[in-house]
Amino acid sequence: MFFSKSVMEIISERKSVRTYKDIAILQNDKSKLKDFIDQELQTPFNSKLRFEIIETGDLDRDELRSLGTYGMISGAKNFIAGTVKKDEALDSKIVISKEKFIDYGFALEKIILYLTDAGFGTCWLGGTFKKAGFTKKINSAADEIIPAVTPFGVESGKRALMDRMIRGVAGSKFRKKSGEMFFNNDFTSPLQDNEAGKYAKPLEMVRIAPSASNKQPWRIIKDKNGRFFHIFLLRTRNYPKTPFGVDMQMIDIGIAMCHFELTCIELGIEGSWQKLESPEISDALSTASSAAEVSYIVSWVS
Repeated sequence: MFFSKSVMEIISERKSVRTYKDIAILQNDKSKLKDFIDQELQTPFNSKLRFEIIETGDLDRDELRSLGTYGMISGAKNFIAGTVKKDEALDSKIVISKEKFIDYGFALEKIILYLTDAGFGTCWLGGTFKKAGFTKKINSAADEIIPAVTPFGVESGKRALMDRMIRGVAGSKFRKKSGEMFFNNDFTSPLQDNEAGKYAKPLEMVRIAPSASNKQPWRIIKDKNGRFFHIFLLRTRNYPKTPFGVDMQMIDIGIAMCHFELTCIELGIEGSWQKLESPEISDALSTASSAAEVSYIVSWVS
């Protein structure tokens, strides 16, 4: 694989970094990052995505404020921003398929894991940046939007006040237990550790994946034969989309799928993502306690 060490180790090391040292990143490191972006970003639904490295070292304070990260992120001079293409407008509203947001989450998390492996800090930013400022920096077209970005750089040993506050509110200690997210056959039977088999590690890497507001909206059902792992979204009730129509919880699904797939590859577990139509999926949905909020996304087929 393209990482220098175990992807499970990298996933476990990854954390949100909001305070960075004022250290320039070597051009060689940026070139390697660009090569990775150009060559290694295959996604489950093959959406057309575009990612670029944005340098902000020459911006003054007011210009940094125009990016909307000032006060939220301290000291970062480099960002990764990407775009997805809008679908056709429906009644003058922006319409973007869920698959594009899933692919965006999958791809940007892959970049973040690459940066973590390279020794850089990162931080997912969804609703906490001004898209207009980044739109200008990335020269996005009229039919493109920027769903999320990440700064990257060398972590500072001294955390800013905002960093400490956010970690206190949405830290990893608040993550759900596996029995709340992973199930056997339907939503009434939590998947026991001894029932996960060779998929125990991929599922654990999903459990510790980052998500917007740490909501962990993914739910996974293992079928009775262990051949299918069905991915569902349990949408957080009243969770807002951004004014630009960005579905952060679909992006979260992409992040979870990235962790699952990369871990399977590392462990030599063969499989692929497929959208299925099956009575089993309908039956599983009927057992969800809040069926109106649960939707089927895709399945891992081994």
